Amino acid sequence: MDEQPANTSGPTGRARRSRTRRALAGVAVTAAVAAGGLTIAAVNPLGIAGAQDGGSTTSTVSAPRRNASTPMAGRATKVLDQSLAALVKDGTLTQAQADAVKAEVVETSDSLRSEQRTRRKERRQAMESTAAATLGMSAADLRTELKAGRTLAQVAQEKGVDPQKVIDALVAQADKRIDQAVSDGTVDATRAATMKQNAATRIQSLVTNGPRHRQTPAGSGSTAGG
Repeated sequence: MDEQPANTSGPTGRARRSRTRRALAGVAVTAAVAAGGLTIAAVNPLGIAGAQDGGSTTSTVSAPRRNASTPMAGRATKVLDQSLAALVKDGTLTQAQADAVKAEVVETSDSLRSEQRTRRKERRQAMESTAAATLGMSAADLRTELKAGRTLAQVAQEKGVDPQKVIDALVAQADKRIDQAVSDGTVDATRAATMKQNAATRIQSLVTNGPRHRQTPAGSGSTAGG
């Protein structure tokens, strides 16, 4: 027997369309959460922020990175499951279709996160190279200095270079990346202006104080004379 199309007129039809829109919105939000804010992360100019420990980077412009073990991933999965269950319940999708949607969202999310990690690594390396060139040393030597606990400003002073030159070089590089994002249509001019301001502030802090995870939190008790 051929399936009859659902009646989309009248109160029942409108209610179904409303539920479908809400459910599909839930799926879209879940996919965005799972992707980890990739739209902004793709133009995050501070990929170097975690370079001084040689490990992974925590974004300073976009939302923090998530992985399968974080609470956010669990909440995203719950939202996805609930949204798909609603679509199955009202007949918009079969269970097999819902399972296929979930599999696609998970696969796409994993792929996007992998791409994000690759882009972050490339940005970090590019900024390391810029800082190293400004300091007149190799990127490998700079990484050695930073892993030893020195800040970029300290390395610059040891090299007889004004730390502001490093800041200016990194800010110029970040601005160029953000301008490219505007040209690509990834962000608008208003957002780009804010991103540039934030990048300049955080780059100055990075050069002067090192990564945020190495800075002493206020009120931690590690104060002079305490």
